[in-house]
Amino acid sequence: MSLIKNTNLYMVQTGDKSFDELDQKYKSLHGVSAFAFSTNIQNYYKECDLIFSRAGSGSIAEIAYFEKTVVLIPLTYSAGGHQFQNALSLSSQNCVEMIAEKDFNSESFKNKVLELKKNRERRKQLAQNLKNIYQKEDKITPWIFNQLIN
Repeated sequence: MSLIKNTNLYMVQTGDKSFDELDQKYKSLHGVSAFAFSTNIQNYYKECDLIFSRAGSGSIAEIAYFEKTVVLIPLTYSAGGHQFQNALSLSSQNCVEMIAEKDFNSESFKNKVLELKKNRERRKQLAQNLKNIYQKEDKITPWIFNQLIN
């Protein structure tokens, strides 16, 4: 998951196993910081404006809860294609932006960041639409986060 902070700092969440290697690579890039799994992910969500993420239902629910703009890159080989279906459904309802994994590269990433960076209203609308859909459907995630945060 990549979180893009409002201070133009890019934050990249890595797995614990790959953190040391990736952290060294990211340190060489200006404005990029890596972090491993965090039990305080809510702090990162609160700080960011734009998220690039896979399209699992748990990640989407967290992003919706914090009312953030997300670009979903569904995992091609998820069980039954559920990530692609999640992303496609939400994209068709104007809740997320989506880039198919086969189309995801440095150019598509850069273009999407620049496109959304320029259009604050679009970011706000996507985030609000996603939150509205999940408020109707998901009663568990808000309860869990309220228990953890409060």
